[in-house]
Amino acid sequence: MAGFEVRLVHAQRLKKKLRILPRSYRGATRSAMSRTLKFVEREAKANAPVLTGELRDSIKALMHAVLPEGTVEVGAEHATFVHAGTTRMPARPFLFNAFEASRGDFRIDLPREINRVQRKVARR
Repeated sequence: MAGFEVRLVHAQRLKKKLRILPRSYRGATRSAMSRTLKFVEREAKANAPVLTGELRDSIKALMHAVLPEGTVEVGAEHATFVHAGTTRMPARPFLFNAFEASRGDFRIDLPREINRVQRKVARR
């Protein structure tokens, strides 16, 4: 696939820690990560320049089926040129800006999800 993707940098360390957590915490982590990825996808689509819509329509958030990891991929062949710019066209970093806008969301959302799971377990 042409284009590029954004990956969570510390995913390996996070996966190791999640192996020792109960299953419900893994679900909470996946839920928080999924929301963050969808936010990045929405923001990138909103910020992507639109001429034909091909670039915007090629932006997809993908969550792994089992593991707590995912990516936001841009499949349009010209995505890298638009994002990074060329000698004749300035950069329009739609994906980077979307990622920056979501930067604190996962750190806020994850503890919120874990607290929700703990309250649910405490009620049992």
